[in-house]
Amino acid sequence: MDSSPATDPYAAPKANVGNVELPSLAMRAIVARWLMFANALGIVAGMVITGLLYAHALSAQIGELQSTGVLLGAGIGCLRTVVTFASVVSFFVWLHTAYARATRGVADALFTPAASVGWWFVPVANLWMPLQAVRHLWQLSHSGGEWNRVAPPPRIGIWWAAFLVSTGGLCTAMVVMLLPGWTIASRVLAYGAACLSIVATLLAARIVGEITAMQQQRLGVD
Repeated sequence: MDSSPATDPYAAPKANVGNVELPSLAMRAIVARWLMFANALGIVAGMVITGLLYAHALSAQIGELQSTGVLLGAGIGCLRTVVTFASVVSFFVWLHTAYARATRGVADALFTPAASVGWWFVPVANLWMPLQAVRHLWQLSHSGGEWNRVAPPPRIGIWWAAFLVSTGGLCTAMVVMLLPGWTIASRVLAYGAACLSIVATLLAARIVGEITAMQQQRLGVD
């Protein structure tokens, strides 16, 4: 994969892939992004329903709303679980494919396609290695073999920080919920974690779209 010089120093350089067949990425990115948007919408819906169920303004009618609210909340919770699982799987499929394309012909790539996904499942190391993998993918997608000449944008770090803090906040909220007298604190933590989860999800969707667009521009194929 030979990079040709670009007239614009800030544009991703074009690459000549010759007759090499690269796996398609565009459709995988579309599926992953739409599932992420659906997941974010599900988080918002869950927050709204929870707020209505426990709002002090509706305390007088809570008996009438309880059965309907619980059923609706359970339904949305199940649907959101399915959507979340599907979005995670689609993201990993996209990530593996994007790495397979970006590392083609690059001898000094820091991660393989399998490692870019595998690091997510390694305890302790998964606190930072997935971030490094996505940052490196952005560099490879932008400049190919000259990846070390460009720095990934700060939003990738912001996405990862929001993801880690939201996950930690949700786990903490679940533990605090078991403590007597800490119900309100657990709800506040859960709401804060949900808000950060929305931020992380939307940033992930943007990063997926951005890396896909850079690969399309540089490689000339979808």
